[in-house]
Amino acid sequence: MSEPNLEQLKAKLAQKEKIINALMRRAEIVNEGRTSDFNAFTHSVELEKQVAIKTDQYKKAAEQLKEKSQMLKAERGFYLNLLNNVDDYITIIGLDNRIIFSNERALGVAGISLDDVQGGYLWEQEWFNFPNADKALVEKSVEEAIQGKSSSRELQIKVVEGAAERLFWVRYAAKPLFSEDGEVSSVLIEGFAIDEQKKVELLLLEEKERFQTTLESIGDAVIATDNECNITYMNPVAEALTGWREARAIGLPLEKVFFIINEITGEAAKNPARRCIEEGRILGLANHTGLLHKDGHTISIEDSAAPIRQANGNIIGAVLVFHDVTEARSMAKELEFHANYDALTGLVNRRQFEQKLKQAMITVRETHHDYALLYLDLDQFKLVNDTCGHSAGDELLQLLVALVKPKVRSSDVLARLGGDEFGILLENCPANKALEISNEIRVLIEEFRYAYEGVIFNLGVSIGVINLMDVWDIKAVDPLKLADTACYAAKDAGRNRVHVYRVNDAEFESRQGEMSWVSRISAALDDNHFALFCQPILPLTAEHEPGIEILIRMLDKERGGVIAPGAFLPAAERYDLIEKLDRWVVERTFDFFQKKPGVLDGLGYCSINLSGHSIGSEGFLRFLQSVFIKTKVPYNKIAFEVTETAAIQNLSFASTFMAQMQSLGCEFFLDDFGAGMSSFAYLKQLPVNKLKIDGLFVRDIHEDAIDHAMVKSINDVGHAVGMQTIAEFVETDAVLKILHQLGVDYVQGYRISKPLALNDFSVESLAVMQQDIYAVLDECSEASRIVS
Repeated sequence: MSEPNLEQLKAKLAQKEKIINALMRRAEIVNEGRTSDFNAFTHSVELEKQVAIKTDQYKKAAEQLKEKSQMLKAERGFYLNLLNNVDDYITIIGLDNRIIFSNERALGVAGISLDDVQGGYLWEQEWFNFPNADKALVEKSVEEAIQGKSSSRELQIKVVEGAAERLFWVRYAAKPLFSEDGEVSSVLIEGFAIDEQKKVELLLLEEKERFQTTLESIGDAVIATDNECNITYMNPVAEALTGWREARAIGLPLEKVFFIINEITGEAAKNPARRCIEEGRILGLANHTGLLHKDGHTISIEDSAAPIRQANGNIIGAVLVFHDVTEARSMAKELEFHANYDALTGLVNRRQFEQKLKQAMITVRETHHDYALLYLDLDQFKLVNDTCGHSAGDELLQLLVALVKPKVRSSDVLARLGGDEFGILLENCPANKALEISNEIRVLIEEFRYAYEGVIFNLGVSIGVINLMDVWDIKAVDPLKLADTACYAAKDAGRNRVHVYRVNDAEFESRQGEMSWVSRISAALDDNHFALFCQPILPLTAEHEPGIEILIRMLDKERGGVIAPGAFLPAAERYDLIEKLDRWVVERTFDFFQKKPGVLDGLGYCSINLSGHSIGSEGFLRFLQSVFIKTKVPYNKIAFEVTETAAIQNLSFASTFMAQMQSLGCEFFLDDFGAGMSSFAYLKQLPVNKLKIDGLFVRDIHEDAIDHAMVKSINDVGHAVGMQTIAEFVETDAVLKILHQLGVDYVQGYRISKPLALNDFSVESLAVMQQDIYAVLDECSEASRIVS
């Protein structure tokens, strides 16, 4: 029952009450005796009874009406609550387009209530907002609904979110609501939020377009099939590799278009798409698979086949992705040879030899069979190379290989390890037999004579021998390295001899680490296997100029990349190779600046590290002066870095050395200052221009109060005696800011730049680094001003 019916009942009840009241008044008149008409009295009594009955009936009717009214209110509240809690946008308007009802979901878009809009004209409501093009469609739909026709459309509405507004997709329907007599009484406008759905649809559309574009443009061939393995799609690359046009191939069995064989046996290979559908998993082609082109030639391919599934997991087809690897396979065969064999001699190379040695170590560990490892390094080979050229050297190596091969069994492995170094792995060979074979080879090479254009050369060979049974149980052992060290021990003992490694060989053990570096350093010097790097040194104020420090790295010819100086410099110093390294660095650095004078023009200075051995050598001083004269590199652009320890080894001559070079215009930096307890005591005795503060104090200056105090003291003392300061190991902005606050003059470290290959260095890059540093310092200064 609707609310209008309730009102009608109330009106009828009121009318009945009036009748009852009139009858009761008449009854009172009769009772008071104001008429003598007995019939009237009798009628009055009867009427009173009827009135009582009617009154009781109407009271019951009133109670029923009240109960129904309460039920209607509760029902109305339920439906209102239901309408206000659905996710749809609901608005009801009259035929005059005025709002009768709008639920909270619809009004919540604008943050208003029903009282704000009820009775208002729909098209004047700001919250009922559409882009102009869609609003006309909505108006048309409402007019159609008034005429009794329902309609539905998708459109965008404007949604206010804070101070901003955005477009929001909805699907709306305008439906006529009919009265009991079948006439349109109002219009229901429903909106369903489909924004997320639209986003997904757009993403799917974009994804489909992207997928289609990708398939058409990728370098791989793609063929799709249905679950019967009939072709449904081919991209252009698949057309090219098979020789079939997609239009002709659609609907054909895959095997007719994509016919593959085993390249080794020539037999037909099984259809991978059919297999992946049957097994329900991704499959790849076997190696050595070839595709027969439509014209008959074979193309080497690699591929994978994957099942295509519906959302419910049902397989509806397969997709095959493959590409042409004909050239790659041919190249792979060639690369496989070069990866495992030496191109000059045809012997196994170092990489393959190490693999076989590794397998031999496993065999020895499991079976305890004897294996011997020989490491051969030719003596005087460099003389042939330097005198006659590399072609003669190559010929000599080939002749020596032919000479040695008969001494090696087919079960053994003879390898060229690099340059003039060879390795031999002897299977089932005890130590005494290995020594015997080694000496036979040594004598064979010693007695060999090589003639080149009338010049006769005799050579020797130093051989290191390792019995793998002696080392298999040593943790992290590298038998090849041990054999190399044993070989160097043979060279160190006079060359052209054999040295056998024995467990607990004290002399061998003491030499092993450094001696291996000695041979590598010597070889690197001979083969020019060092490289120059540099690291920028930037000023913290504009009054100073930037500079660079020259650094040395060893090229790792075995593994590629470079080796840091900390690995080889200790051995170089101990075995008197350090001056050779210093000379190499100076010569290469000066050659670089002679070829690129513009680089030096853009620098305030270039610093070069010198060892204590070099600054204590008169010969090195003369060498240094001659290089300046030869290259005409400006003295005032070069600085030399020396450590406190190096300087005090021969304090008197070091001071003379430094004074002579300073008189020509060079500067000297005292490196790693502060590392020694007596650092401050030598400041007055050593004529240095700048102090490089030890990075151990600098790195944690922002966290360690002692480091902070130490750096401050060094900086203050340096400035007090007229020296500028350079902080090393500057790795963070926090450290940089503190150094600036302390007044340090220059900074160097990974925060500024990692070491760079000198050949790749450009002065222009310094300007970028400098601006970066100034930006950090400006930020620090700005923060200080704000705080103050």
